[in-house]
Amino acid sequence: VVHPMETGAREDPETGAIIPRHHITRLVFSNNGEEVMAVNCSTAVARNPYVNFSFRGVKEGDAVSVMWVDNRGDSDSLVTTIE
Repeated sequence: VVHPMETGAREDPETGAIIPRHHITRLVFSNNGEEVMAVNCSTAVARNPYVNFSFRGVKEGDAVSVMWVDNRGDSDSLVTTIE
């Protein structure tokens, strides 16, 4: 997931101002619209987090998706079809 994941504890090196908190709070992974895994996140997750997992029952033609939302209410999603 491409995301800055700011903790709210770092200072901008040029201005000295605190960089506001900005982090993913929830990731949801689904297969054909059925949730297979959900992750609650906090500021302790690194920038551009990489998540790897497996689950059973996926087959060719299934729509696998990931959706995230952050503490500012921003969100994004991605859907791919298993070939």
